[in-house]
Amino acid sequence: MLRLAWQNVTHKKWRAAASLGGVAFSILLMFMQLGIFSAAENSADLVYRAIDFDLVLTSPQYVFMVNAGTMPRDVAVRASDIPGVESAKPFYASFTLIRSVSDQLRRGILLMGIDPTQSPMKDQAIAEQAHLLHQPDTTLMDREARGEFGPRDVGMSIDLGFGNAKIVGNYKLGTGFIAGADAIVSDHTYCRLLPGRRVDRPNLIFVKAKEGQSIERLAHRLRLSIGQDVRVWTRPEITAAERNYFVNIKPIGIMFRSGVIIGFLVGAVTLYQILATQVASHIRELATMKAMGYSDGNVYGLVVIEGFIYAIVGFIPAYFGGELLYKILREAAKVPVSMTPERAITVFLLTLIMCAVSSILAARKVRTADPAELFA
Repeated sequence: MLRLAWQNVTHKKWRAAASLGGVAFSILLMFMQLGIFSAAENSADLVYRAIDFDLVLTSPQYVFMVNAGTMPRDVAVRASDIPGVESAKPFYASFTLIRSVSDQLRRGILLMGIDPTQSPMKDQAIAEQAHLLHQPDTTLMDREARGEFGPRDVGMSIDLGFGNAKIVGNYKLGTGFIAGADAIVSDHTYCRLLPGRRVDRPNLIFVKAKEGQSIERLAHRLRLSIGQDVRVWTRPEITAAERNYFVNIKPIGIMFRSGVIIGFLVGAVTLYQILATQVASHIRELATMKAMGYSDGNVYGLVVIEGFIYAIVGFIPAYFGGELLYKILREAAKVPVSMTPERAITVFLLTLIMCAVSSILAARKVRTADPAELFA
């Protein structure tokens, strides 16, 4: 049966190539939608992964990092005095605009403010350059910013927020779908560039526990000591909240999740049409098989095998096409997406389900292959 199914699929080379191309495109569409959905999910907590903390304090109005509300800075001092706390560091974050040197257009950027004497960032390059931010109106710029933001060389003066800042260093972080670029300034420069922001009102406070300290117990202690005007999150809790916001609340997550479903349906319809056409064009041969004594199950099985051939052979170019497109997205758009074994297996399983559904639906046409009509 396998050999006969293969011959049916490859009998007309150009038609086979066009059919496989249609199936491969549908599988590639699933790769792209799943990949971008995963990138949106991963970029949701990208900044949090670059920060060294065990607990984070926010206002009760927290929605996500850049819409976190504010709280008194002295909360950090009060938190530092609690047994088990090694450090409590204020952090500021907001979206603002930066003017591109290349085309003079203003684009959105994530601006982060830190106290240069107690940076919460894990990146060694940021830690080594944080002291440079003591000079007013200076900034560290991310090298992972998209190309349309223009050059980000050290020594350049840039139009940032509602003022100007001099680039005194670079680092590598990336923000994925959060923003097209990001920069780090001191807490005082942050408030000068963004009128209305106050140094004594940080957006978040990152808490580091002492070695050996139970994080859950420390979180409970902070909740009892700090008061109800401050919310205490563990790292897993804040990560889950951030991902939930980007994946389930913001349109981008909903859009790409829907895209996976659409890609599956497009592939199923495409494969069904290919197989239905295949059955129609070989209806006399199928009737002959029945006349020779083959059961309906045998003939149905032939159609199903053809469906699996289309799916498996189409998966191969789709996989490598996905790898190529992921690379282009990483390099050109700075989207944190890459091929993973889990995603390849997921798409392969979806492909098999797609081909099974399409094959079963197309196989119903085998019932029209009546030997009595063929030899009447």
